Formats: sequence, structure tokens, C-alpha cells
Amino acid sequence: MRRLLEASYRHAVSATDPGRLVRSHLPDERPAMVLAVGKAALPMVAEAREAYRDVAWLATPPAGSTNVGAERDAGRTGPHVLPGSHPLPDASSVRAAESALEAVSRLGADDLLLVLVSGGGSALWCAPSGLDLEAKRALTLALQRAGADIHELNVVRRHLSRIKGGRLAAATGARVLTLALSDVPGDDLADIASGPSVPDPTTFADALAVVRRFDVKAPSATEHLARGVAGAVAETPKPGGAVAARCSAKVIGSAGKLLSAAESFWTERGHAVVVLSDSLQGEASELARAHAELVLALRAGSDPRPAAARLLPEDGSRNRAVFDRLT
Repeated sequence: MRRLLEASYRHAVSATDPGRLVRSHLPDERPAMVLAVGKAALPMVAEAREAYRDVAWLATPPAGSTNVGAERDAGRTGPHVLPGSHPLPDASSVRAAESALEAVSRLGADDLLLVLVSGGGSALWCAPSGLDLEAKRALTLALQRAGADIHELNVVRRHLSRIKGGRLAAATGARVLTLALSDVPGDDLADIASGPSVPDPTTFADALAVVRRFDVKAPSATEHLARGVAGAVAETPKPGGAVAARCSAKVIGSAGKLLSAAESFWTERGHAVVVLSDSLQGEASELARAHAELVLALRAGSDPRPAAARLLPEDGSRNRAVFDRLT
């Protein structure tokens, strides 16, 4: 069983390999520039560089990532790899974001900008607006500790940034194509890396409501968000607007795709499969413990519902169906 479990894991990871997914979704049109940000920035940009030789590119992975081809290209078309900090941004994240904004500002309406996004991009590209870097770091930590989920956190981050929430797309006149690997429940493009190149459906009022709901003390952030609500600060680009008209985006990989690959591995070998969820949220160690307790209950022939309830609250028809299959 251990051998099969490891094989199913490798099969699922291979099926959602960032490079493979990018390769199968690259546009026929040669882009004028490729930007990549996130934990998978380097393998994603490597595929684009293979397809479009000598294209201008910039990648922002977490510091310490292996530089794919950077040494070979150094000095040819400028600095290519500008690492940022994760999980909290630092000065390197600000430098990387500023470089991305400056680079896309040189593109025109006839150009295509290809943006490759993966998890971690919210911290790796950081261009604070209305507050300084330390205040934004403190606010992010405070919201996380207060229990804000990723959607709530990103609503706030998008409205305190010059690059998130579609503002990267607003900084260029080019057409923008975004290919994204999702690490967020629901696969909302506005939440993946806080949506730098896609329109933002939320508002300053939504962001201010989150800060107030969690009673976080952040004077500079609160003041900036209030100014946005009053119309003194421009909103993020919205769906249906002028910026959105020249932007397109698609999710090319996600937790759901990974689970589907694992499911196929087991069904092809004659096993019954119960896919719990691709939208779990919470502390990773607690979720891992709940999974282990569920497995132990099933092996012992005891009632698995208490452990399953920690992973799937018994509401909604899909969750009830999962409970029925487990029992």
C-alpha cells in the first residue's frame, strides 16, 4: 500500500507539472514579454522561453529557487530573475514588483503580455499603496492571526497595492493573457497571487469591511481604504471595464486537477475512490491530523463521521454524498 500511495502521489504531481501545463496552453501569437511570479515561476517561464526564443522575460520566484537558465542569459536582455520574499514580503518583493510595473509600461497596444501566475505571488510582488511595507506586513499578519481566510485577506491586499487587483494590467497598454496555477479554494483568478493581471470584482468598501470585521488596528490602511470608499483613490480595474476588455485569463492547474489525476490512478486499478474536497481551508497540521484520524477509523471499521466532519461540515448535497459513501 505504501508503494501504491507513493506512486499515486507521483502520478498526480506529474499530471499537474507546471511546465507541462504551460506548454499545452501557450498562445500561437508570440508575446512581446513574459512575466512569471509565484512558487512555480521558474518552471513556468522555462516553457515559454523554449517556445519563444529570445523573448524578453522576468521571473519572480521565492528567494533560494534554482535559476532556470538565468546564468546563461545574464546580460543579454537585462536581469531576468528577481526573487522575492515568501510568505511575507520584504524589500526584494518591492523591487521585483516595481521592475514588473516598469517593464510592462513600455509595451503598446500591438503587443501581447503573457503573465504566468502561481501560488505565493501575493508576497513575492509587493507594491504598497497608502501605507509602507512594514505596516502592510503587520496588517497581513494581524488578519491571518485573527482568522481571515484567503479571500478576505486578498480583498484587503488588492486595495492596498499598486500591482494587485488588475493594476499590473492597468499599467500597460498591451493585451494581457494570464495563465494561472491555482492554490486557492474556488480557483478565483482574482485571488491567485491577488490577481495582478485580472479585473477585481471587489471594492474598497469590501476591504474596509474586512478590516473592521476582524477589529484590526491599522490606522494608515484604514485611512487609505476609507479614502477609496469616498472616491479619493481610484478603484481597481473592474470586470466589464476598459482594462478588462484587453485581458483574458485561464486556470491551467489546480488542486481539483491534481485530485482528479490521483482518482484516475486508483480507479484504473479497481479501487473505489472518495474525493473529499479541493477546497479545504485551515491550519495544515490540523487538517493532516483529521485525515489521519479518518484513515484510522476506516481501517478499524469504526464510525468515520467524527473525523470526516472536521474536513467536511455536513451541509450541502455534495458533502452529504461524500458522507454517505464513507459510511
